[in-house]
Amino acid sequence: MRIDKRKLVLAALPVLALGGCAGDEMRIGSASNMGEASRQTFAAQVIDPAPVYDAPADVSGQQVAGAIDRYNTDKKKKPERTSTSNLQSSSTGGGT
Repeated sequence: MRIDKRKLVLAALPVLALGGCAGDEMRIGSASNMGEASRQTFAAQVIDPAPVYDAPADVSGQQVAGAIDRYNTDKKKKPERTSTSNLQSSSTGGGT
């Protein structure tokens, strides 16, 4: 029994055409998830305009008033100068 190549190609065409009918979840790089990483990154950076906390803040009005007074009179504590490393270099010369 001999198989005609034309009949084989004609029989395979509908099968190949049905591959285009697969749902989006079946395709690699489907349009349904395009930009999802960007949307998630944007959502992570949005600040909640009305946050809800479990407990009230433990700050008294006297502490806040004192901080405002120190700020306005420029009597705030200056931060210490810090460095990122303690590396010291020395030159011995004699390089080749």
